[in-house]
Amino acid sequence: MSQDFSPVHEYELKAVFLYNLGHFVTWQPHSLNNGYFLICVLGKDPFQNSLELATSGKQLQGQPVKLRYLKRVEEGLDCQTMFISQSEESSLPSILPTLEKYPILTVSDMTNFLSEGGMVRFVINNDRVRLQINKNNANKVGLSISSRLLTVADLFK
Repeated sequence: MSQDFSPVHEYELKAVFLYNLGHFVTWQPHSLNNGYFLICVLGKDPFQNSLELATSGKQLQGQPVKLRYLKRVEEGLDCQTMFISQSEESSLPSILPTLEKYPILTVSDMTNFLSEGGMVRFVINNDRVRLQINKNNANKVGLSISSRLLTVADLFK
């Protein structure tokens, strides 16, 4: 990683990516009926206000975006998108099975996230944020990822 690619800059980019994912995923209509599109962060917040800046006044799926910061996964079962922070890595084997029954797009930057059952992983490659996607994990909970996103991502098999 080059020295001009600072962690603050990295999470500013990841915040924008996290918001934009909502444009490329289709949720079942019944999972979008709380009057807002809820993006949640589970664990230690790595975004340092970047997520607020990326989503302020914005809409996804025709609804205003709201943010929620979670200490426990059970606090976010109504989220549409959940970023799982690296601080939760040791709890991942219990977090992802809890979410298997809910139409929540799970996102992280943990190394083994996709093989453990996650859906979208942010990876830094040549100073760029890249996406790795496990579309099978998304399909299992009724989420459909746009082919436009799949063509620019690395697919996890």
